[in-house]
Amino acid sequence: MRTTHGLPCVCELSKYVLGTIPLETILMFFRRLSFSDQGLFEPQVTIIEEMKTISKRFEELDVCGKVTLKIKL
Repeated sequence: MRTTHGLPCVCELSKYVLGTIPLETILMFFRRLSFSDQGLFEPQVTIIEEMKTISKRFEELDVCGKVTLKIKL
């Protein structure tokens, strides 16, 4: 955990009996994280434009190209 996430491993956490981990043991990046709701919303995810582009490209291809594109999809 120390190498990949910058967090103390279990053996280090066992030293802190009171359940409070000193901030010095945590990387600066994780000290700045905030889990509060700040009015964030879920992004709209669509593929409409991509499907239009694929459809247009499909219509421009010859039969062999259409078969190949269909297999890839």
